[in-house]
Amino acid sequence: MLPYPPCTKLRWGIVFVSCLLVISLASKLRTSGFYELETHKDSATGDAKFDEYPKNQSTSKLQIREKHYLDYLDRLKEYDQEKSKRLPDVINIGVAKCGTGFLRHIMRQHPQLKFPPQPEPHFFSISWDYGLDYYKRLLPMSTKREMVMEKSPSYFRYRFTPKRMKSVLPNLKLIAILCDPVNRTISDYVHETLLGNIPENSTFDSYIPKMIDATSRIKAYQDDDERVIRVLHMFFTKRDSHILSAALYYYHFKRWFQSYHPSQFFIIDGADLLTDPGQVVEELQDFLEIPKLIISEDFEKNDRGFYCFRPPHVVDEMGKRRIVPEQLSCAKRSKGRTRLGRWNYQPSAETINNLKKFFSPFNEKLYQLLGRRFKWE
Repeated sequence: MLPYPPCTKLRWGIVFVSCLLVISLASKLRTSGFYELETHKDSATGDAKFDEYPKNQSTSKLQIREKHYLDYLDRLKEYDQEKSKRLPDVINIGVAKCGTGFLRHIMRQHPQLKFPPQPEPHFFSISWDYGLDYYKRLLPMSTKREMVMEKSPSYFRYRFTPKRMKSVLPNLKLIAILCDPVNRTISDYVHETLLGNIPENSTFDSYIPKMIDATSRIKAYQDDDERVIRVLHMFFTKRDSHILSAALYYYHFKRWFQSYHPSQFFIIDGADLLTDPGQVVEELQDFLEIPKLIISEDFEKNDRGFYCFRPPHVVDEMGKRRIVPEQLSCAKRSKGRTRLGRWNYQPSAETINNLKKFFSPFNEKLYQLLGRRFKWE
């Protein structure tokens, strides 16, 4: 073979150096945040999935979210928009009085999540006999690219709910919010009192000892999980029986884990939802595998000590779209009666200590089961 002439060698050298320069420039652009949102195909469905934007010091979190949001809205136009009523992809199963309503209020602002107009369908616990067609009528219209989500706090404590749910929704994602059992008990007592389910002449200090006595069998059988689960089911014959028993989280999770794998659960510490809701919601969006369109910067404390939420909103100004925060949205004034000390009755220290002693061994069993501890006293 004849050797390359000098001019050919020179041309190949220039091409080689040029390629190196192009590769180097592309690499710098990628790490500097100039690239648009990257996507990849889901191996199972072939659908586009969202990747994180490259982050650096010059790209703020709000700018990253804005790109996510606008890109998601653009992609919606490419998808089939045929809507139908179908069963949920994710359900918040409780626990009552631990912030399920607050979380629903926030997550309804995510454009990919669709909620039923009825806040709590309670189908798998109370209305199961009505059939799936009845349940579907309660659910929202949605496309295949959207996620249907509902919340019904009664699901967590009803004995037969997990098996019913598993029979029709085996791949479901589940959310559970757990809060300090003592605070939850106080809050539920106030709630049931306002509903008229507790005698007017009753006080928290006189009522709780009776409830603790009524659960003496649970204490006696506390190491026999199946027996306790059966006893707990008997407590649901009275409207106010869940005030204490709903917070025996360990036994409820033992029952749920018989139907669903722990990896299908996103378990929230209610204390985190109160003190850092933005971080909780960001992690929840990761769990649901949806674009992170609600971020911690959307939250702000109000004069009552609760976090309020400023939903992101898209505006079009002279053909250029951008994200602006809407008016601050806060929970109802009725929320936080007990958490903020706005209840006109203060339980005695003795009653509180008795509740702590009652729940303590069950809390320890829960920590071992879940492999994590919660921020409870």
